[in-house]
Formats: sequence, structure tokens, C-alpha cells
Amino acid sequence: MAEDLLHAAACYAAEHDLMWKVWDLAGGNGNPEAWKFFADPAVRRQMVPVIQEACRQDEMAIQHIERALGKEKV
Repeated sequence: MAEDLLHAAACYAAEHDLMWKVWDLAGGNGNPEAWKFFADPAVRRQMVPVIQEACRQDEMAIQHIERALGKEKV
């Protein structure tokens, strides 16, 4: 169970890092001009694979958590 939960945590850590990449594409976290970056189709196209990878990490984390919940205590 612990191993699966550690894998899920690693997936969520990766997802967190990916969201920082999205913010970097928008000029950085807390950038008051970020809306301008999000309005740019070229920037949004760069964000697509990052967000898709974040979704993949989330799906893998869910699988690990489900596997952990399915295991019995020994």
C-alpha cells in the first residue's frame, strides 16, 4: 500500500512541477500581465502538451491510489 501511495505522491509532485511550467509560459507566477500570455494562441499551443502530461500524471496517480485502496492490511 505504501509503495503505491508513494508512486501517487510522485505523480502529483510531477503534476505540480508541470503547472509551474504553465505559469512560466504565462510570464511567471503572480505576473499581473499573465492574461496577455494566456490570450496568445501560440502560448496556449505550448501549454497544451504540458497540460496533457499533467492529466496523464493525474490518471497514473489515481491508478496507484485505487490499487492501494484495494490492498488489504497484513
